[in-house]
Amino acid sequence: MGTSADTRDPQPPKEGEVTTPQPQDVEEGEVYKVGEIVTTTGDVDVVEEESHFTSASAHVLIGEIMVCNRDLQKIKEGINDVEKRLKNINDKHTVCNNVLSAITGNQGTHFVGATPSSQLK
Repeated sequence: MGTSADTRDPQPPKEGEVTTPQPQDVEEGEVYKVGEIVTTTGDVDVVEEESHFTSASAHVLIGEIMVCNRDLQKIKEGINDVEKRLKNINDKHTVCNNVLSAITGNQGTHFVGATPSSQLK
């Protein structure tokens, strides 16, 4: 008695259904498409499965991963720089608000758009 996980006699694919060949269905040396990776830039990399995973292909894959990790690290550093700049801007804004409040005696909120010199006249 077969179960839903039983693949000895798989059902034929339904119309419009995409199937992925199983490793036992692939001839030696044959390459088949496993899936696609679509990046945010619109690039599409076709992921293929090779019947023989060699040290050379592993070396290439490791190199690509290292490049991606380096790029990711640069992005993280850029994000950290932006966060530091935003914090600096926010700190300066807070100081300016405190100075304005000290000059105007907290009247700055009543004169939206007014400068400290116009409030002192």
